[in-house]
Amino acid sequence: MLSPEQERDRLLITLAAWTLGSARTQPAVIVLEDLHWADPSTLALVGMLVEQCATAPLFVIITARPEFIPAWPLRAHHSRLTLNILSDHEVRQMIEGIAAHVKLNGEVVGALTHRSSGVPLFVEELTRLVVDQEVKSPLRDIPATLSGSLLARLDRLGEARAVAETASVIGRDFDYRMLRTVAGLPDEKLGTGLKTLADADLIYVRGVPPDAVYRFKHALVRDAAYELLLRSRRRELHAAIATTIQKSVAPGVNSHPELVAYHLGEAGDPEQACKFWQRAGEDSAAQAAFLESEEHFRHAIAALALLPKNGEHTAHEMQLQLAVGQVMVASRGYSAPETAAAYARARSLSKSFDRDLPPAVMLGLWAVALTRGDLNGARELADCALERCAAGSRRIVQSWAHYVQGQTGFFCGDLCEAETHLLRSIELYDGERSGAFSQNPQVESLAVAGSVAWLLGRPATAADRVSRAWKEAHDQNLPFEIAFVGPWICSVLIWCGEFKSAFETAEEMLRISTEHHSSICRAGADVQGIRALCAEQQQSGPRPGAARTGRQFCAWPAPGPARTSDLAG
Repeated sequence: MLSPEQERDRLLITLAAWTLGSARTQPAVIVLEDLHWADPSTLALVGMLVEQCATAPLFVIITARPEFIPAWPLRAHHSRLTLNILSDHEVRQMIEGIAAHVKLNGEVVGALTHRSSGVPLFVEELTRLVVDQEVKSPLRDIPATLSGSLLARLDRLGEARAVAETASVIGRDFDYRMLRTVAGLPDEKLGTGLKTLADADLIYVRGVPPDAVYRFKHALVRDAAYELLLRSRRRELHAAIATTIQKSVAPGVNSHPELVAYHLGEAGDPEQACKFWQRAGEDSAAQAAFLESEEHFRHAIAALALLPKNGEHTAHEMQLQLAVGQVMVASRGYSAPETAAAYARARSLSKSFDRDLPPAVMLGLWAVALTRGDLNGARELADCALERCAAGSRRIVQSWAHYVQGQTGFFCGDLCEAETHLLRSIELYDGERSGAFSQNPQVESLAVAGSVAWLLGRPATAADRVSRAWKEAHDQNLPFEIAFVGPWICSVLIWCGEFKSAFETAEEMLRISTEHHSSICRAGADVQGIRALCAEQQQSGPRPGAARTGRQFCAWPAPGPARTSDLAG
């Protein structure tokens, strides 16, 4: 059974392979506009295509704003072209092409050239406005801004203007069925309005009603139509769209909660918007789309901030901040400033309704402190966790509390105390599994206890514990657990002289970290692979093919902190 990360990767790889395969059958051109607005998963797919398009007759054209920085490197088969404003000569040529059937005098052409500032869309819109209105006095009748030009054109559309306004609330892209439901217009009147917009070159159409889909010619056209609406009318339409989306989705089908959340927010219903943004964040996290998940959770927090402050909303924001921290652990690691900020905010919020720090917040802050090397802070938080997680808490919570005490003791050099807590963690664990990555405190504790036993002079016990940890992680199909405990297991294997086994363990860590896009696990795999090779060559001398690159070297295993979602209780 594939993990969410593997399913997502396989989907993207399949889409890329299908596109490249189609291009090999028949040369193809793909045009992608406004890539600066693309979501991370779309950017990942585009990255695959631009990296591989040299292997097939595929021409990919991308447009984006200057501030957009692509995630992929510039290859030999890539070309980057900066589009500057048009020269006066080019503007006049464009005006002549658009107004080919109308003779414009020199004063009008000069005014158009000056006011369009060389922006192609502005040139086109102003010229069409001039032609439609038969402008006589350019200084008075030609709008000074692009927005003014678009508004003037929309004002001249008659009843079609209302259709454009309603469609603009749906978005730049909209379909006939949604527009008909929301606008409440008869098919004949709606069809006439859409035809008028298409004839005016303000929208593009694909297909035939009721299956037709439409797109505003430019985002600024959509914005201009949207600005014409009264705020109260906008809210009514947004609310109607949110309701329509929810009603139109079949059970078990992706309901696009982020789209519903957006419209609810614009409709002035932040409470429901927060609910749907949170659902969108949870759905994205379950699909390993961690960047999208973080964005959705932050939207939920922003929506919650619009509601009156009370204890319930404060507790809700704390849970959302923990969710943000959790997805950032997966995408950026515990030591990232943004991860630390999310847990710190959760801690601040918890103080307003609970004198004692909730276990989930404590464990998140502990993981940040330990990963950053703040042993005093980690020790203080570990003590608090153990004190809070006394008898009466869920056994998994108690197990994690003893685990963090044990790992903190290891790094502080208190090996005997560390071993006591780690063995207690193993004893308390009752098989409960929860959390985004299903980490297991028993497996974690066995791995760390193996290193402790070796340093206390019991190599046989150390080997037995890490062997059990490795077996349990595999038997329970916990890939993240394998990657997290791998450094501890590699250390014991290297100390025992089992260099080949240590290197094979590092290779499996590398495979898992690559599949699951875990930078912290990848770093641990690189370090342990290098350690195993260096130790083997130091003892036996160089061997062919032993060279292996890595990003850093560390003599101690990287910690595998607890997942805070396990301690939400």
